[in-house]
Amino acid sequence: MNLTFVQRIKERRETDRLVSHLRYDDFRRIGYLRPITVRLPVTTLAKLELLDQKLEEEGGKVWSSRQETIFEMIESCIAGYINGTGSPDSVHEEFQAVARRAMQLNPPFRETDEQTEGAS
Repeated sequence: MNLTFVQRIKERRETDRLVSHLRYDDFRRIGYLRPITVRLPVTTLAKLELLDQKLEEEGGKVWSSRQETIFEMIESCIAGYINGTGSPDSVHEEFQAVARRAMQLNPPFRETDEQTEGAS
């Protein structure tokens, strides 16, 4: 199922465990996060801060970090694209195949691996 961002917020508030997709913490726990550097306009950052405030006022903090919020936004944008195609099921499978392949090509990297590398 490809959820919109608003649906992801609702789902997150209604359950401890998201059942429709892997969440950010799942990828962190199994070691499939990679650092990237992103530059965003100050206007976008201000809007993101306001969104965080409004979500907190409406029922509490939804995600525990800015990275997690941005992850959910990007995933929901991709879902929106998939849902808008003429054949969402086959396009979804194409995206899933690319995601699975990325996990095969990039071995898990855990925080403890980083500490071990630094000790060498």
